[in-house]
Order: sequence, then C-alpha cells, then structure tokens
Amino acid sequence: MPNRPERLTQRADSAPVVVTDVEVGGKPGTLAGAGAGGRRRVTVPPEAGGFAVEFSLLDFTAPERNRYAYWLEGYDRNWREVDTTHRSASYTNLPPGHYVLHMKAARGDDEWTQHPLEVDVEIQPAWYQTWSFDLVKIAGALLAVAAVVAVRLRYVQQRSRDLARLVEQRTRELTELQHQLEELAYSDALTGLPNRRMFGDFCRRMIAGAQRQGAGFALLLIDLDHFKQVNDTLGHDAGDALLVETARRLRAVARQADVVARLGGDEFAILLADTSAPAAVDIVCRRVCEVFEAPISHQGHATRTSPSIGVALYPHDGATQDALYKSADLALYEAKHQGRDTWRFAQHAGAAAPRRLDLDPSTAAGAVEPLA
Repeated sequence: MPNRPERLTQRADSAPVVVTDVEVGGKPGTLAGAGAGGRRRVTVPPEAGGFAVEFSLLDFTAPERNRYAYWLEGYDRNWREVDTTHRSASYTNLPPGHYVLHMKAARGDDEWTQHPLEVDVEIQPAWYQTWSFDLVKIAGALLAVAAVVAVRLRYVQQRSRDLARLVEQRTRELTELQHQLEELAYSDALTGLPNRRMFGDFCRRMIAGAQRQGAGFALLLIDLDHFKQVNDTLGHDAGDALLVETARRLRAVARQADVVARLGGDEFAILLADTSAPAAVDIVCRRVCEVFEAPISHQGHATRTSPSIGVALYPHDGATQDALYKSADLALYEAKHQGRDTWRFAQHAGAAAPRRLDLDPSTAAGAVEPLA
C-alpha cells in the first residue's frame, strides 16, 4: 500500500523543524558540524554577500496549513512569520560578526514548536573590515591629522614671521613718516633750517640752560635788505635762491653749538650759545655782514644783498623769550633806520652806538670762540 501522508489522521505532536536547503552567495551551501551549544553552523565569506536557509516542519498531515517564522538573533528585533510557500530566511550585506538563526513552525492554529531550530551564522569580515585594518585606518588618520597640524603649524609660523616683518616694515615706515612730519613741523621746507616753532624750542632750552649755569647768550635777528626788490625784478625763483644761499652763509658763520633758523620771509635768527659779551657778539655780526659782500649768482644774474642785524643779550635785554625777541626786534628796526648793512644792540645793553666798526681781530681774539 503506497504511502499517502495526506490520508493520515494521526498527528505527530513531536514533528521537528529541519533545514532543507542552504545557499551562500546564491550558490548551494552546507551546514558545518556542531558549534557552540551543539548547533550547526553556516559560514558566509565576505565575497558572498549573503545567505539563505530554507526550513520545513516534518509534518505532512496538512502541509498547506503549516505556519513558519524565523528570527536572526543579533540583527532582527522580532520574529518574522512567513507562509508555507516561502519557508526561507534570507539576508544580505550583514555586518561581520556572529549571529544565531532561530526557526520555528506550527500546524494550523496550534502552538509553535516548543524548541525552535537554531543555526549559528558566521559572517566573515572583508580585509578592510578587520580590526587590524581598523588600526591601520586609525594610524593613517592620526598621521593625516599630524600632517595637517604640522602643515598648519608651519603656515601659522610662516604667517607669524610675515606679519612680524610687515609690522617691522610698517614701524620703520611710520618712524620715517614721523620724522618727516617732525621735519615738516619744525623745519623750513626751503632752506632746511629750523623754523619759527623749533627756534622757539631752542630759545626756551637756552634760557633754561643759562638759568641753571648762570650764563648768558645772544639773539641775533637778521633781515635781508631790499629783498622785496629781488622778488619783484627777478622773480620768486631768484628770491628763493637768495634765501637758500643766505641760509648756507649763516650756517658757515655759526658754530656747531649755535642755532641758525629762518623765522619767515627774509627774516633769520642766530642764537649764540654762551656768548653774552658785546665785544664777542660784535665779531660775529661783522662776519655775518662780510659773508654777504660776495654777490649771489642765479641764472646768469648777480644779486647783492646785505643784512641788518638786531642784537639782544640774555638776561640783560630780556629774561623771557618774548622779552628777548622784542628787544632784538627793536634793535633790528634801529639798524634798518640807521642805513642797513649794520647791526645794533638793544638799548638795555648800554651800547646804542653803531657797531659797524673796524675792530682789530687781535684785540678781541679772547672774546669769542673761533667760528667756522
């Protein structure tokens, strides 16, 4: 009598769940020997990409009513129930590691099998998924970070050096600009002599020094005679050339300790340091007049001029800058009034007579330091 399972009426409650087929990477596979807990094992190499396990309940009473479910421990959260025509647990692209595949079945509306079938699943890692490769990646990342830090550090250092050089350059430029501004503020642009502002500073310093040392000095105010005629007849270029030459000649007369300044227009001044004796000042005034005896050439024209000089002695003719200047200015007016090309002392010095004298240099040799 042939076997007809569908005609059996006795139900085997102890029918087991078995694996009927295994595929690894779409190719037939096998279950290896017992592993942990006596379970069979399927190994999935990295190039396979996935696996599928087909299972079945060994109960043929009413196979169309059988129910199936599986759960991959380590990956699934819940059981997955499938119908009788798709009794397969299939997975692809699982992370490397160890999993346990649980499979169970039930006949119709009966309870699930009390002891699900379990199969160990070993997903082997690819070479780039191993811990050694992870160490290589970490080392490479650290080296890359170190290289980036080194490059960044070199960049920052180079940038710092560039900024330091730029700051140094800008500091030099600012210092030079400051010097230029000071020169513009304190120097006469045409002659290069100290201007009225710097002259005032020098005068105040000389007054302070003379007060400390109990000494004196002389102020000479110098005005060029007939300067306006030079400007009117030969032009301002000739006038400027005359002023520049005047500055040169006055510097030639003055000593290094003396101060020669242009106060404005054709007005110049000389501060004779440590010189307060009228006889010594006479010699200086005489030399100033003598240096203007030679004509001044400009573009083929010979120009002649002469100085008128007003002299004030500190502290006899004024104890302050303003008082001293006022006394020298009055003396200059007197020199102009007396015919020009001469010098006059302020009346307070007790020497109102004209000082355009033919002095014997030998008699005054000890009265003043030799001048350049």
